[in-house]
Amino acid sequence: MKKEYLIYILLMLNYYVIPPLFIIDTGSGMFIMLIFVPLMVFFLSLLYSKIKGFKWYFSIVVSLLWIPSVYIFYNDSALVYCLIYCAVSFTGQLIGNFFKKQ
Repeated sequence: MKKEYLIYILLMLNYYVIPPLFIIDTGSGMFIMLIFVPLMVFFLSLLYSKIKGFKWYFSIVVSLLWIPSVYIFYNDSALVYCLIYCAVSFTGQLIGNFFKKQ
């Protein structure tokens, strides 16, 4: 893996690992999975694409990074968020690529 991608992967892992530690009840869990993490995925993907350009595989890596978090903090029903986060990342990259400086 290229060194330039490592910082983005480490940031994404932080957004997948640290927020679940603050889950107290179902409401806070839903807030983290439905609002906080997708926003972080979107903005990180937007930033990545704005700097590095659109890379389709970045969205797949972002979604695959969610899998360990599912088995550590959640259950199998949270696997569907892999697809959701992939779509959010893809959208963020498309928008970021639009604003990319030539």
